[in-house]
Amino acid sequence: MTTHPPRAISLKAALALCLVSAAHAAAQGPFVLVSDQLAIRKYSVEGVYLGDFLAADSPYAQQPQHMDIGPDGNLYMANYGGGVEVFSLQGEHVRTVQTGSELRQPAFLTFHNDTLVVSSLGTRRVLQYDTLDNDALLPDLVTLPSNLRAPHTVLFRDNGEMLVTVTGNPQQLARFDADGNYLDAFATDAMRRPVQIAATDDGERLLVSNFNPGGGIETFDAETGEHLGAFATDSQQRSDGIHLLPDGSVLVAYHFAQTISRYAQDGTPLGVFADASESLDRPNGIFYVVPAPGAAGTLALGLGSLAGRRRR
Repeated sequence: MTTHPPRAISLKAALALCLVSAAHAAAQGPFVLVSDQLAIRKYSVEGVYLGDFLAADSPYAQQPQHMDIGPDGNLYMANYGGGVEVFSLQGEHVRTVQTGSELRQPAFLTFHNDTLVVSSLGTRRVLQYDTLDNDALLPDLVTLPSNLRAPHTVLFRDNGEMLVTVTGNPQQLARFDADGNYLDAFATDAMRRPVQIAATDDGERLLVSNFNPGGGIETFDAETGEHLGAFATDSQQRSDGIHLLPDGSVLVAYHFAQTISRYAQDGTPLGVFADASESLDRPNGIFYVVPAPGAAGTLALGLGSLAGRRRR
C-alpha cells in the first residue's frame, strides 16, 4: 500500500480554521444581548459584535426591551410596541405569550419563582403570568396607588419587600411589602424618569438609571434610600439598562449616545463596550447569557435580569 506524507495546511487555510473555531467558541460560550430601538444585537463578553440575534426586519421586533430566561430555558423579551415574545437561544421564534388586553406598553420583565413578571408601563400595574399553565393571568404583583403611574423595574429583596421604579410623576422608588401593598416612597431625590434599578455586589448601594434628558446613573443607600450622588462622572443622557457582569463590572446603556459603557462598581469608567459603529441604535436592555453545557442552547443560565433580582 502506498502511503503519502500529510499535506501541509496553507497559512490562509489555517487562519480560516482558527477564525471558524473562534466564532464557534464565541457562539457556544457566554454572550451578551443588547436590545435597542430596532433589534437585538449579540456580543461576546469582550464586546465583539457577533451579529443580530433578532433582526430589525423581523415581525417580532417591535421596539424590543428587557429580557430574561424562562423556566423552559428560552429567552423572553418584552416588546414595547407589542407583547411578550419567546425565542430559543439561537434566535428562533418559539411563540408569543398570551398576555391578553391587560398588558399595555411592556418595558421590563423578569421571572420570580418561575412566574413571569411584566411591568405594564401604560397602566399602574405589574402583571404576573404562569407560563407553565397556558399563560394564565395571576393576581397583580403590585398595583400602584391612584396618584402614581407607569411602573417599570421590580427589584425583589431578601426581606420580601419589593422596590419599583415609578416613571410617572411623582417619580420615585416605590416600596411594597411581600403582598404587594404600597408602603412608601423609598427614594425620591435625583429622579429624572427612573427606569432600571440594580444593587451592587456588596448589597450596600442601589444604582438607578434615569431616562429623561440629563438623567444619568444615580446611587442610593440600599438600607435607607439616601441619595449618595452620581455613579459616574462621564454619564451620558438618557441612561437605561444596567447590568452587572460576573467579573464585577457594570454595563450601562445610553439611549441617545447609542453606546454601552463599562464601569467598575465604584463608577470608574472602563471604556466603551459597544457603540453605533456596528448597528447599535438607541439601546435599552442588556442581558448576559451562559448556555448550559451540552444543551445546544436550549437551556441557559440567564444573568441579565440581576437588575430585577439582586437582593439585599
